[in-house]
Amino acid sequence: MFKQPRHLFEFGRFRLDRSERFLFQDGAAVPLSPRLFDTLLVLLENRGHLVEKNDLMQKVWNDVAVEENNLTQSISALRKILGDNLDGSKYIETIPKRGYRFVAPVKEVTEEEWRILLRDLCAVSVGSVSQFRPHFFQTSPTPSPNQRVVTTFCWV
Repeated sequence: MFKQPRHLFEFGRFRLDRSERFLFQDGAAVPLSPRLFDTLLVLLENRGHLVEKNDLMQKVWNDVAVEENNLTQSISALRKILGDNLDGSKYIETIPKRGYRFVAPVKEVTEEEWRILLRDLCAVSVGSVSQFRPHFFQTSPTPSPNQRVVTTFCWV
Protein backbone atom coordinates (compact mmCIF):
# COMPACT_ATOMS: atom_id res chain seq x y z
CA MET A 1 0.00 0.00 0.00
CA PHE A 2 1.27 3.49 -0.87
CA LYS A 3 2.23 5.52 2.18
CA GLN A 4 1.29 9.19 2.05
CA PRO A 5 4.26 11.50 2.69
CA ARG A 6 4.32 13.13 6.10
CA HIS A 7 2.92 16.60 6.24
CA LEU A 8 3.06 18.55 9.49
CA PHE A 9 1.57 21.81 10.64
CA GLU A 10 3.35 23.58 13.49
CA PHE A 11 1.69 26.35 15.50
CA GLY A 12 2.45 27.61 18.98
CA ARG A 13 3.38 24.63 21.15
CA PHE A 14 1.56 22.24 18.81
CA ARG A 15 2.39 20.00 15.87
CA LEU A 16 -0.31 18.30 13.81
CA ASP A 17 0.72 15.28 11.75
CA ARG A 18 -1.83 14.99 8.97
CA SER A 19 -0.74 11.59 7.65
CA GLU A 20 -0.63 9.88 11.07
CA ARG A 21 -3.65 11.88 12.35
CA PHE A 22 -1.99 12.98 15.60
CA LEU A 23 -1.82 16.27 17.45
CA PHE A 24 1.20 16.82 19.69
CA GLN A 25 1.73 19.46 22.35
CA ASP A 26 5.36 19.88 23.43
CA GLY A 27 6.04 16.42 21.97
CA ALA A 28 3.23 14.65 23.87
CA ALA A 29 0.26 13.22 21.98
CA VAL A 30 -3.03 15.03 22.56
CA PRO A 31 -6.09 12.79 22.16
CA LEU A 32 -8.58 14.08 19.59
CA SER A 33 -11.73 12.47 18.30
CA PRO A 34 -11.81 12.01 14.52
CA ARG A 35 -14.30 14.89 14.14
CA LEU A 36 -12.17 17.27 16.23
CA PHE A 37 -9.08 16.29 14.26
CA ASP A 38 -10.88 16.88 10.95
CA THR A 39 -12.24 20.23 12.16
CA LEU A 40 -8.78 21.41 13.17
CA LEU A 41 -7.25 20.11 9.94
CA VAL A 42 -9.77 22.00 7.77
CA LEU A 43 -9.09 25.19 9.73
CA LEU A 44 -5.32 24.74 9.40
CA GLU A 45 -5.49 24.01 5.68
CA ASN A 46 -7.46 27.24 5.23
CA ARG A 47 -5.57 29.28 7.83
CA GLY A 48 -5.98 33.00 7.56
CA HIS A 49 -9.19 32.56 5.57
CA LEU A 50 -12.79 32.38 6.62
CA VAL A 51 -14.23 28.86 6.59
CA GLU A 52 -18.00 29.12 6.31
CA LYS A 53 -19.98 27.08 8.85
CA ASN A 54 -21.79 25.11 6.14
CA ASP A 55 -18.53 24.29 4.34
CA LEU A 56 -16.91 23.17 7.57
CA MET A 57 -19.87 20.97 8.52
CA GLN A 58 -19.94 19.44 5.04
CA LYS A 59 -16.20 18.67 5.08
CA VAL A 60 -16.16 17.24 8.61
CA TRP A 61 -19.51 15.49 8.84
CA ASN A 62 -19.82 14.59 5.12
CA ASP A 63 -23.29 13.17 4.50
CA VAL A 64 -24.36 13.00 8.15
CA ALA A 65 -27.16 15.38 9.05
CA VAL A 66 -25.94 17.52 11.95
CA GLU A 67 -26.95 20.80 13.51
CA GLU A 68 -24.83 23.90 13.82
CA ASN A 69 -24.63 23.15 17.55
CA ASN A 70 -22.36 20.17 16.79
CA LEU A 71 -19.90 22.50 15.08
CA THR A 72 -20.12 25.03 17.93
CA GLN A 73 -19.33 22.30 20.46
CA SER A 74 -16.39 21.07 18.36
CA ILE A 75 -14.91 24.56 18.11
CA SER A 76 -15.38 25.05 21.85
CA ALA A 77 -13.63 21.71 22.56
CA LEU A 78 -10.74 22.63 20.23
CA ARG A 79 -10.32 25.99 21.94
CA LYS A 80 -10.16 24.26 25.30
CA ILE A 81 -7.61 21.68 24.06
CA LEU A 82 -5.45 24.38 22.46
CA GLY A 83 -5.72 26.62 25.52
CA ASP A 84 -7.07 29.39 23.33
CA ASN A 85 -6.71 32.73 25.17
CA LEU A 86 -5.58 31.07 28.42
CA ASP A 87 -1.93 32.00 27.83
CA GLY A 88 -2.69 35.01 25.66
CA SER A 89 -2.53 33.08 22.40
CA LYS A 90 -5.42 32.99 20.01
CA TYR A 91 -5.87 30.25 17.47
CA ILE A 92 -9.48 30.21 16.30
CA GLU A 93 -11.40 33.37 15.53
CA THR A 94 -15.19 33.38 15.30
CA ILE A 95 -16.70 35.39 12.47
CA PRO A 96 -20.25 35.95 13.82
CA LYS A 97 -23.02 34.25 11.82
CA ARG A 98 -20.52 33.17 9.13
CA GLY A 99 -17.82 30.80 10.31
CA TYR A 100 -14.33 30.48 11.74
CA ARG A 101 -10.76 31.40 10.88
CA PHE A 102 -7.47 29.94 12.15
CA VAL A 103 -5.45 33.07 12.95
CA ALA A 104 -2.22 31.88 14.61
CA PRO A 105 1.01 31.68 12.60
CA VAL A 106 1.40 28.21 11.07
CA LYS A 107 4.50 26.60 9.62
CA GLU A 108 4.12 23.69 7.21
CA VAL A 109 6.81 21.05 7.39
CA THR A 110 7.21 18.48 4.61
CA GLU A 111 8.55 14.96 5.08
CA GLU A 112 11.93 15.95 3.68
CA GLU A 113 12.23 18.90 6.08
CA TRP A 114 11.13 16.57 8.91
CA ARG A 115 13.85 14.04 8.02
CA ILE A 116 16.51 16.77 7.92
CA LEU A 117 15.39 18.07 11.31
CA LEU A 118 15.49 14.57 12.83
CA ARG A 119 18.89 13.86 11.26
CA ASP A 120 20.31 17.10 12.66
CA LEU A 121 18.83 16.44 16.10
CA CYS A 122 20.24 12.92 16.12
CA ALA A 123 23.66 14.18 15.01
CA VAL A 124 23.70 16.73 17.82
CA SER A 125 22.49 14.13 20.32
CA VAL A 126 24.96 11.45 19.24
CA GLY A 127 27.76 14.02 19.05
CA SER A 128 27.04 15.20 22.59
CA VAL A 129 26.95 11.65 23.93
CA SER A 130 30.13 10.64 22.09
CA GLN A 131 32.03 13.50 23.72
CA PHE A 132 31.36 11.93 27.11
CA ARG A 133 31.65 8.26 26.11
CA PRO A 134 35.48 7.97 26.16
CA HIS A 135 35.69 9.45 29.65
CA PHE A 136 32.77 7.33 30.89
CA PHE A 137 34.19 4.08 29.57
CA GLN A 138 37.78 4.84 30.66
CA THR A 139 36.71 5.17 34.27
CA SER A 140 34.09 2.43 34.26
CA PRO A 141 33.92 -0.01 31.33
CA THR A 142 30.96 -1.81 32.91
CA PRO A 143 28.30 0.42 34.48
CA SER A 144 27.63 -0.27 38.12
CA PRO A 145 24.01 -1.03 39.14
CA ASN A 146 23.42 2.55 40.26
CA GLN A 147 24.76 4.16 37.04
CA ARG A 148 22.46 5.14 34.22
CA VAL A 149 23.11 4.25 30.60
CA VAL A 150 21.59 6.59 28.07
CA THR A 151 20.80 5.16 24.65
CA THR A 152 19.85 7.30 21.68
CA PHE A 153 18.00 5.82 18.72
CA CYS A 154 17.81 7.63 15.41
CA TRP A 155 15.84 6.34 12.45
CA VAL A 156 16.21 8.71 9.57
